[in-house]
Amino acid sequence: MAMSELLINKDVAERLVCKGDVVAVAVSGGKDSIALLDWFNDSAADLGAEFFAVNVEHGIRGAASVADSEFVKDFCESRGIRFMGYVADVPSLARANGKTVEQQARDCRYAVFKELVDRKMCTKIATAHHMDDNAETILMRILRGTGLKGLAGISEQREGIYIRPLLKVSRAAIEEYVAARGLPFREDETNKDNMYRRNFLRNQVIPLIKTQYPEAEKSIVRLAEIAAESERYLKSKTPPVFGDGKTAYLIVNGQEPLILKRQIAECFERLGIYSDIEQRHLDLVADLVGAENGTRLDMPWETVAYKEYEKIVIAKAREKQKDYVKLTLPFRGAVAGKTLTVLPYDGRRPKKGQLVINADKLPEGAVLRCRRDGDVFTKFGGGTKSLGDFLTDKKIPLRLRDELVVCAKDNVVYFIAGVEISSSVKADSLASTNENLYIISTED
Repeated sequence: MAMSELLINKDVAERLVCKGDVVAVAVSGGKDSIALLDWFNDSAADLGAEFFAVNVEHGIRGAASVADSEFVKDFCESRGIRFMGYVADVPSLARANGKTVEQQARDCRYAVFKELVDRKMCTKIATAHHMDDNAETILMRILRGTGLKGLAGISEQREGIYIRPLLKVSRAAIEEYVAARGLPFREDETNKDNMYRRNFLRNQVIPLIKTQYPEAEKSIVRLAEIAAESERYLKSKTPPVFGDGKTAYLIVNGQEPLILKRQIAECFERLGIYSDIEQRHLDLVADLVGAENGTRLDMPWETVAYKEYEKIVIAKAREKQKDYVKLTLPFRGAVAGKTLTVLPYDGRRPKKGQLVINADKLPEGAVLRCRRDGDVFTKFGGGTKSLGDFLTDKKIPLRLRDELVVCAKDNVVYFIAGVEISSSVKADSLASTNENLYIISTED
């Protein structure tokens, strides 16, 4: 048996690494990632793949952190391995973003990985997660509160991009490989700091459990494999969810709570959120089924869940625009994150979402802005009411109302871009050549 197969067997390697792949191997300098990099250095050519090392210096441990990155760079140079290094000020970013240092460090790493994939510099990202990491992750999720999907643990491959070739390899086997190969590595002193929850489990809880259950990690991982098998079956029975990267939603149709919560979890994933969503969050969002229309819940990662008629919607929170833009005709520009045009009407039939106004009827000093409390609107067919009541009549979800662009003077609204114009600015006839007609178009 080749030395490389002592670490990763051939079946696993060929399942995760395909001919023609370019793999970015995430390397911190510790035993696990150095072992993985060494394995790629031995095995990539036989698999018909290319690889390089990528390291992110997080700025967490001062000179020691810099020395770790220099070590990885030197290790690569000594073996002719291509190296790419990145630097991030994680402590400052964590404070600015209101996140833990661990969360921010992970975000920075995955931002680098995403950039490498987006720039087509690699086809896959390999990380050194191993069996003991998986057991620790599952135990952490159980203690925090998780569902079946969380119980399934770390996946060997995610999104067809992220691969974990060491996931079935124990920490002890990795240490044996490193010793047999005589590989140098760096020790991260923070791994001994039990202030971090994972370290607390790794250094104190699991060793205590193993005094009575020596095969604890293997047993936990077997449970995860059973959970993963059940998860795959349930996935095949779960209706689809919909989304565009900023918003995701599911249609409420009497589905069982288990299926509903699976859909909710998938909505978060559609927004790129794979961590910190616990069973309690899924329970809270599922309760929206019986809530009044328009009910909202703040969720992790600056997201908000809404009940909207027959839908449950999860969206990234947006700050309400407070500024305004003076309307000068013709107009083309950005307002509240949308591109708005108010141009002379060309006589063609307006498309869906386009509005036509008689600009002569607009008052001097009208501005473009988001809606405000106290706004009023005169419907196209007559009758004045609060803008909020009008939008309710139009069944426009609360979530979307603060994103609408209106034209107003003081609290009187003359048009709502993409929705409706006020009776006070309507054209007497679209065929008329005596009116100063303009057509309004908007897009995100």
